[in-house]
Amino acid sequence: MALESAPGGLAAVEAFLTRAVDQARAAVSPTCLGVGAVCEFGRTNAEVVALTGSAGRLLSAALKRRLCEASPKTSGSDIDEAADFLMATLTGIKVAARAGMPRDKLMGIARRALRSLR
Repeated sequence: MALESAPGGLAAVEAFLTRAVDQARAAVSPTCLGVGAVCEFGRTNAEVVALTGSAGRLLSAALKRRLCEASPKTSGSDIDEAADFLMATLTGIKVAARAGMPRDKLMGIARRALRSLR
């Protein structure tokens, strides 16, 4: 996973977002089961809620860990908000890719998200 392989906190987040863009654009018809399931079922299907919730918690915890490395003096609530923002950004990148947004525009979204963390 790109988030775990990069050496520093913000470098890891940058690698994570870049990989997300590249994966979203690599497919002829970009899809994401997690995003698709949430869009289709919302919170009406307990099994989908459990699966997407579990995956979301794992990713959020990894993001928080890397964000803490990047800014160890930042408060917990700021880290939580930054992780939530990155999760929403990731979802937006995946949906925009599915709608056909080109890679350079998706990378612009990723760069904007990174600037917000500095």
